[in-house]
Amino acid sequence: MWNYVDITLGLVVISLLYGLSKRLKRSKLLLPPGPKGAPLIENLLQLPTEVEWRQYHEWCKEYNTDILYLNIAGKDIMVFDTSKTATDLLENRSSLYSSRPHLSMVIDLVGCDWQTGVLTYGMFNACSCMSRRVAFTYTSYVPDTRCNQYDASGDMCRYLQRRFQAISSRTSNPQWFTQRDIDTLVEAASGQFIYVATAFKYISERRGSPAGRLKIVLTWTPHDGRKTRPFEALDILYRNILSTAKNAYDAVDTNSDHEFLLLFRTHHINIAEPLPSWYIPANALSILLGLEAGAEDGLFSDLRSLLTFERNDAGDLDLHMYHTSFSDFLGDESRAKDLFVPHSRVYTHVAKCCMQNIMECSLDPDSCVDTVRDDWEDAGPKLPQYLEDTIDALPYFLREAKKAGGAIDDEVADFAQRGGWRKLDGYLSAVLPQWDGYSRRSYFPYWIESFQRFIDYLTPEAGEFAEK
Repeated sequence: MWNYVDITLGLVVISLLYGLSKRLKRSKLLLPPGPKGAPLIENLLQLPTEVEWRQYHEWCKEYNTDILYLNIAGKDIMVFDTSKTATDLLENRSSLYSSRPHLSMVIDLVGCDWQTGVLTYGMFNACSCMSRRVAFTYTSYVPDTRCNQYDASGDMCRYLQRRFQAISSRTSNPQWFTQRDIDTLVEAASGQFIYVATAFKYISERRGSPAGRLKIVLTWTPHDGRKTRPFEALDILYRNILSTAKNAYDAVDTNSDHEFLLLFRTHHINIAEPLPSWYIPANALSILLGLEAGAEDGLFSDLRSLLTFERNDAGDLDLHMYHTSFSDFLGDESRAKDLFVPHSRVYTHVAKCCMQNIMECSLDPDSCVDTVRDDWEDAGPKLPQYLEDTIDALPYFLREAKKAGGAIDDEVADFAQRGGWRKLDGYLSAVLPQWDGYSRRSYFPYWIESFQRFIDYLTPEAGEFAEK
């Protein structure tokens, strides 16, 4: 039987052998001079605990070196004694000596090699250059000329190779891509890493075949040998992903009454350009727009390479875009072309949905008015959440629809003729008690003011109906 003493001695021997092997390996390397350390812990106990730079400088003078080598329990450390040495190695020869340690868990297993905190030198320099170009575009900042000299093609190529090989391991099909495919994607990227990252997300979606999606993406890239303009290849990628998602959505019979691009743009504006004091989670917005609960899953199922959902503390779904460039694309008609949806259509559609929700609500508005008391807490009944959202949103979207030139006068007149304003007045009596005292004092006047501004935008005929 082994006892604790034998086990302890065995562990000590193993540790000594491991430490000796490390020493033998390091002894073959040309390392800078430094103080000799103890077995296993090396220089751990020799590290200064205060005014460290003074001790390091003394060691450098003792060993007549500008670069001092220390080992802390197996961890190699280099200390530079002069700024000239640090600049020469870490800046002038940064491609050799400036980088970050390789974190296997974060990079290889989790796949977060795109995050700034773990980027290697070349990848970090590529992202830094792109950031500086953006700064130059919007602030007339004079960029570092080294950014223009840096070619990110090698890093993008290695990125796709690693990612595609991971798919090969998952699918047991190493022949689904070729190096020429990777070269084509890198060439189409024109130095924009965001292009290859987005293309990979689309190719790797589990809803389809990676080989099939790769062929699709390759057909979207220019093949005539010309140099693409900035964002041109990226816009082609965005347009085709969005068109493919639209066609898949339209092919479902139950979606025939809904316009994919209008619904998607409404969700986009809700997060990218929310109106003052108004924002609604994605799941609640879908219901307000007359869709079934959970409809956002089907709406965005083929856009997972460009966006994602996150559940907030209240349990609602918040929509997030992976890249700001996609949001910019959606808002720029010259880039989105026939996929562009103007603000006026979005605001008009939401306003129409709000009026329709009020008209279709079966709750008797008189029951809401009759239950109002001086004590707000006794008022009721409680309205469905979608109707609360509708009442909250209506004045803002009516105002913005008219402000943007949306054609909504006829719908407003019809809403008034059918008793919509009376129903809204009754339902509002049930909503007000659920707003806290601060909201009633500060938010409600703003809500009323939005209605007044909307009436000011109306034609005389429609305005007459709205004021009744």
